[in-house]
Amino acid sequence: MVVDPVLVATSGDDLVAQKNAEDVLATYKEHIFPRATIITPNLPEAQRLLGRKEITGVYEARAAAQALAQYGSKFVLVKGGHDESDPDTCRDVLYDREKDHFYEFTNKRIATTNTHGTGCTLASAISGFMARGYSVPQAVENAIGYLHQHCPESRTSYLFIGMSSELYKVYACTNGKFSLELPRMVASAIAGGATCVQLRLKDVSTGDYIKLAKETKKAMPSHVPLIIDDRVDVCLASGADGVHVGDSDMPVKDARSIIGPDKILGVSTYGRREDAIAAIQDGADYIATGAVYPTVTKPGAVAKGLDQIDVLKEALKATGKTLPIVAIGGISPVTATDCVQRGADGVCAVSQIFDSWEGPESRARKFLKSYCSGMEIRSKLSTHGRYDGGRVAGLWTKLAQVAPLTQCITNYVSMNFMANALLAAGASPAMAHAKEEAPQFLEMAGALNVNIGTLSSNWVDSMRACAKKATETGKPWVLDPVAAGATTFRTGVATELLSYKPTILRGNGGEILALAGETGAVKGVDSTVGSDAALEAAKHLARKFGSIVCISGATDFITDGNRVIEVCHDVPMLPSITATGCTLSALMTSFCAVAEDPIDAAVAACAGWSLAAQEASVRAEGPGSLAVELLNTLPKLRDPAWPAWSRLVIFEHNRQ
Repeated sequence: MVVDPVLVATSGDDLVAQKNAEDVLATYKEHIFPRATIITPNLPEAQRLLGRKEITGVYEARAAAQALAQYGSKFVLVKGGHDESDPDTCRDVLYDREKDHFYEFTNKRIATTNTHGTGCTLASAISGFMARGYSVPQAVENAIGYLHQHCPESRTSYLFIGMSSELYKVYACTNGKFSLELPRMVASAIAGGATCVQLRLKDVSTGDYIKLAKETKKAMPSHVPLIIDDRVDVCLASGADGVHVGDSDMPVKDARSIIGPDKILGVSTYGRREDAIAAIQDGADYIATGAVYPTVTKPGAVAKGLDQIDVLKEALKATGKTLPIVAIGGISPVTATDCVQRGADGVCAVSQIFDSWEGPESRARKFLKSYCSGMEIRSKLSTHGRYDGGRVAGLWTKLAQVAPLTQCITNYVSMNFMANALLAAGASPAMAHAKEEAPQFLEMAGALNVNIGTLSSNWVDSMRACAKKATETGKPWVLDPVAAGATTFRTGVATELLSYKPTILRGNGGEILALAGETGAVKGVDSTVGSDAALEAAKHLARKFGSIVCISGATDFITDGNRVIEVCHDVPMLPSITATGCTLSALMTSFCAVAEDPIDAAVAACAGWSLAAQEASVRAEGPGSLAVELLNTLPKLRDPAWPAWSRLVIFEHNRQ
């Protein structure tokens, strides 16, 4: 039996008449709780049952659960929704009396006041899962998961969520053109991950606007709200979920008065603090920036940059409110990450979603991925240190000034692309691998790159001789153990070369694990492992050989055995072209010739290559053009004022 002792509502209202309170509490404690399998009080109810003034935090919730268990129930679940000590997290505590054991369930808090009935729903869900044969802890876990997942996705999700930032993650706004294809295009954007849609039409009759709004609403799943741009009348007549107003539209207070309390009201504040404060006070559900970047949607709009987000955050702080901030104006899937990292709760895109050759679904999916990347960076910024990104831009400038001769003993597949990339970056490549001249050529080079992609006895002799000479003469060199672990011969060559202690060892996770003695982690030249095991192997190798070790992947990890530096390298299209990893190793080699610290050389190569790939992927139409766009982008990195440098975020920490 599940007992939900409904004593205090979410609103804080007392649900038991004062004159009957003692009798009700006694009945619960003496007759009902002893028969219960589990009781599910919220924090105010636990306080009432125990006669305590306040229960705050997980440790006090644990103590309360243990105290309530003395009344006889086998389990006590203290629901933590009322605990405001952590504004972002909700923690529920389950106590098993027989085992004297606690379970904690932690979830992201949904920022809304519209939670009436959720406690009752949770208790009912626990009953349902128990009836299906789940243990009590498993039933509680499943019920909590059900509630957190499905309430925001219900038919009235925009009422349930209210001001939640989850609603505006990917905000797709139509391009102003009337088209009978809009309902289909909107549905496509939602399929890709759009969480909110604004219907924006210009030069169209009111009747046609209303008709198209109704058709668009029908094509949308019920959990995604439809917002109408400017037109309160169209919003009401079409049954849309809200309206967005700006400078030249109806005053915010009037719009709220007309649409009522249950519809969404968004307001463009153009990054002005006073306008934002007024909008918040007059009933806005979310506030939007002006154009962050130059935009083709509104050619006359002045791009005010990311600083607007800081201004809106200050306005929210001044009012004591927690409304979502939506960034808008010229935002691409690349720059969306920067907006979210800076503090935006959602990103709005118009032409980047609805006018792209890729189609709305593909573009919305990229925006969602960028949003998630931005949130991950925001989360890491609270727990990780930051590597000085200014050093990276300076090294790219220095590389072009010095133009170091970079000797590469590499494979046939990557040779051409690698040489072109080094030239584009400002270095001077030399593909000298003949054993008769390679050691002599090394004397002229600033650094050596050894890549074992192509192996033959002659090439191995050259690699061995050059690696040995580089170590003996103090010449920096980089080892790229391509496909180490795939064959016994290849692994043996890589292991022997590693014994000469390269300045930098760069490989994917499988290759690094193979060199550390693990097996089965490589398929061809590709890795089949995650980052955690590979990172431990990298730290081991770094300590053993005194090398900087870099693991390439969606995130690049660079370690000297103690320090760990992370560079986001997540460009989905990049693995579709060959030689990118080999080229990264070659760039590291060039930087070894100009950087005083080899860890800076590795970071500069990874960070610059990542930014170049991100920029190139925006313009590329496919793998073929991506390779060309990469080469076109690399020269831009020589300029320390290149705008993309401002987006660079590199994490540094010690992972023991």
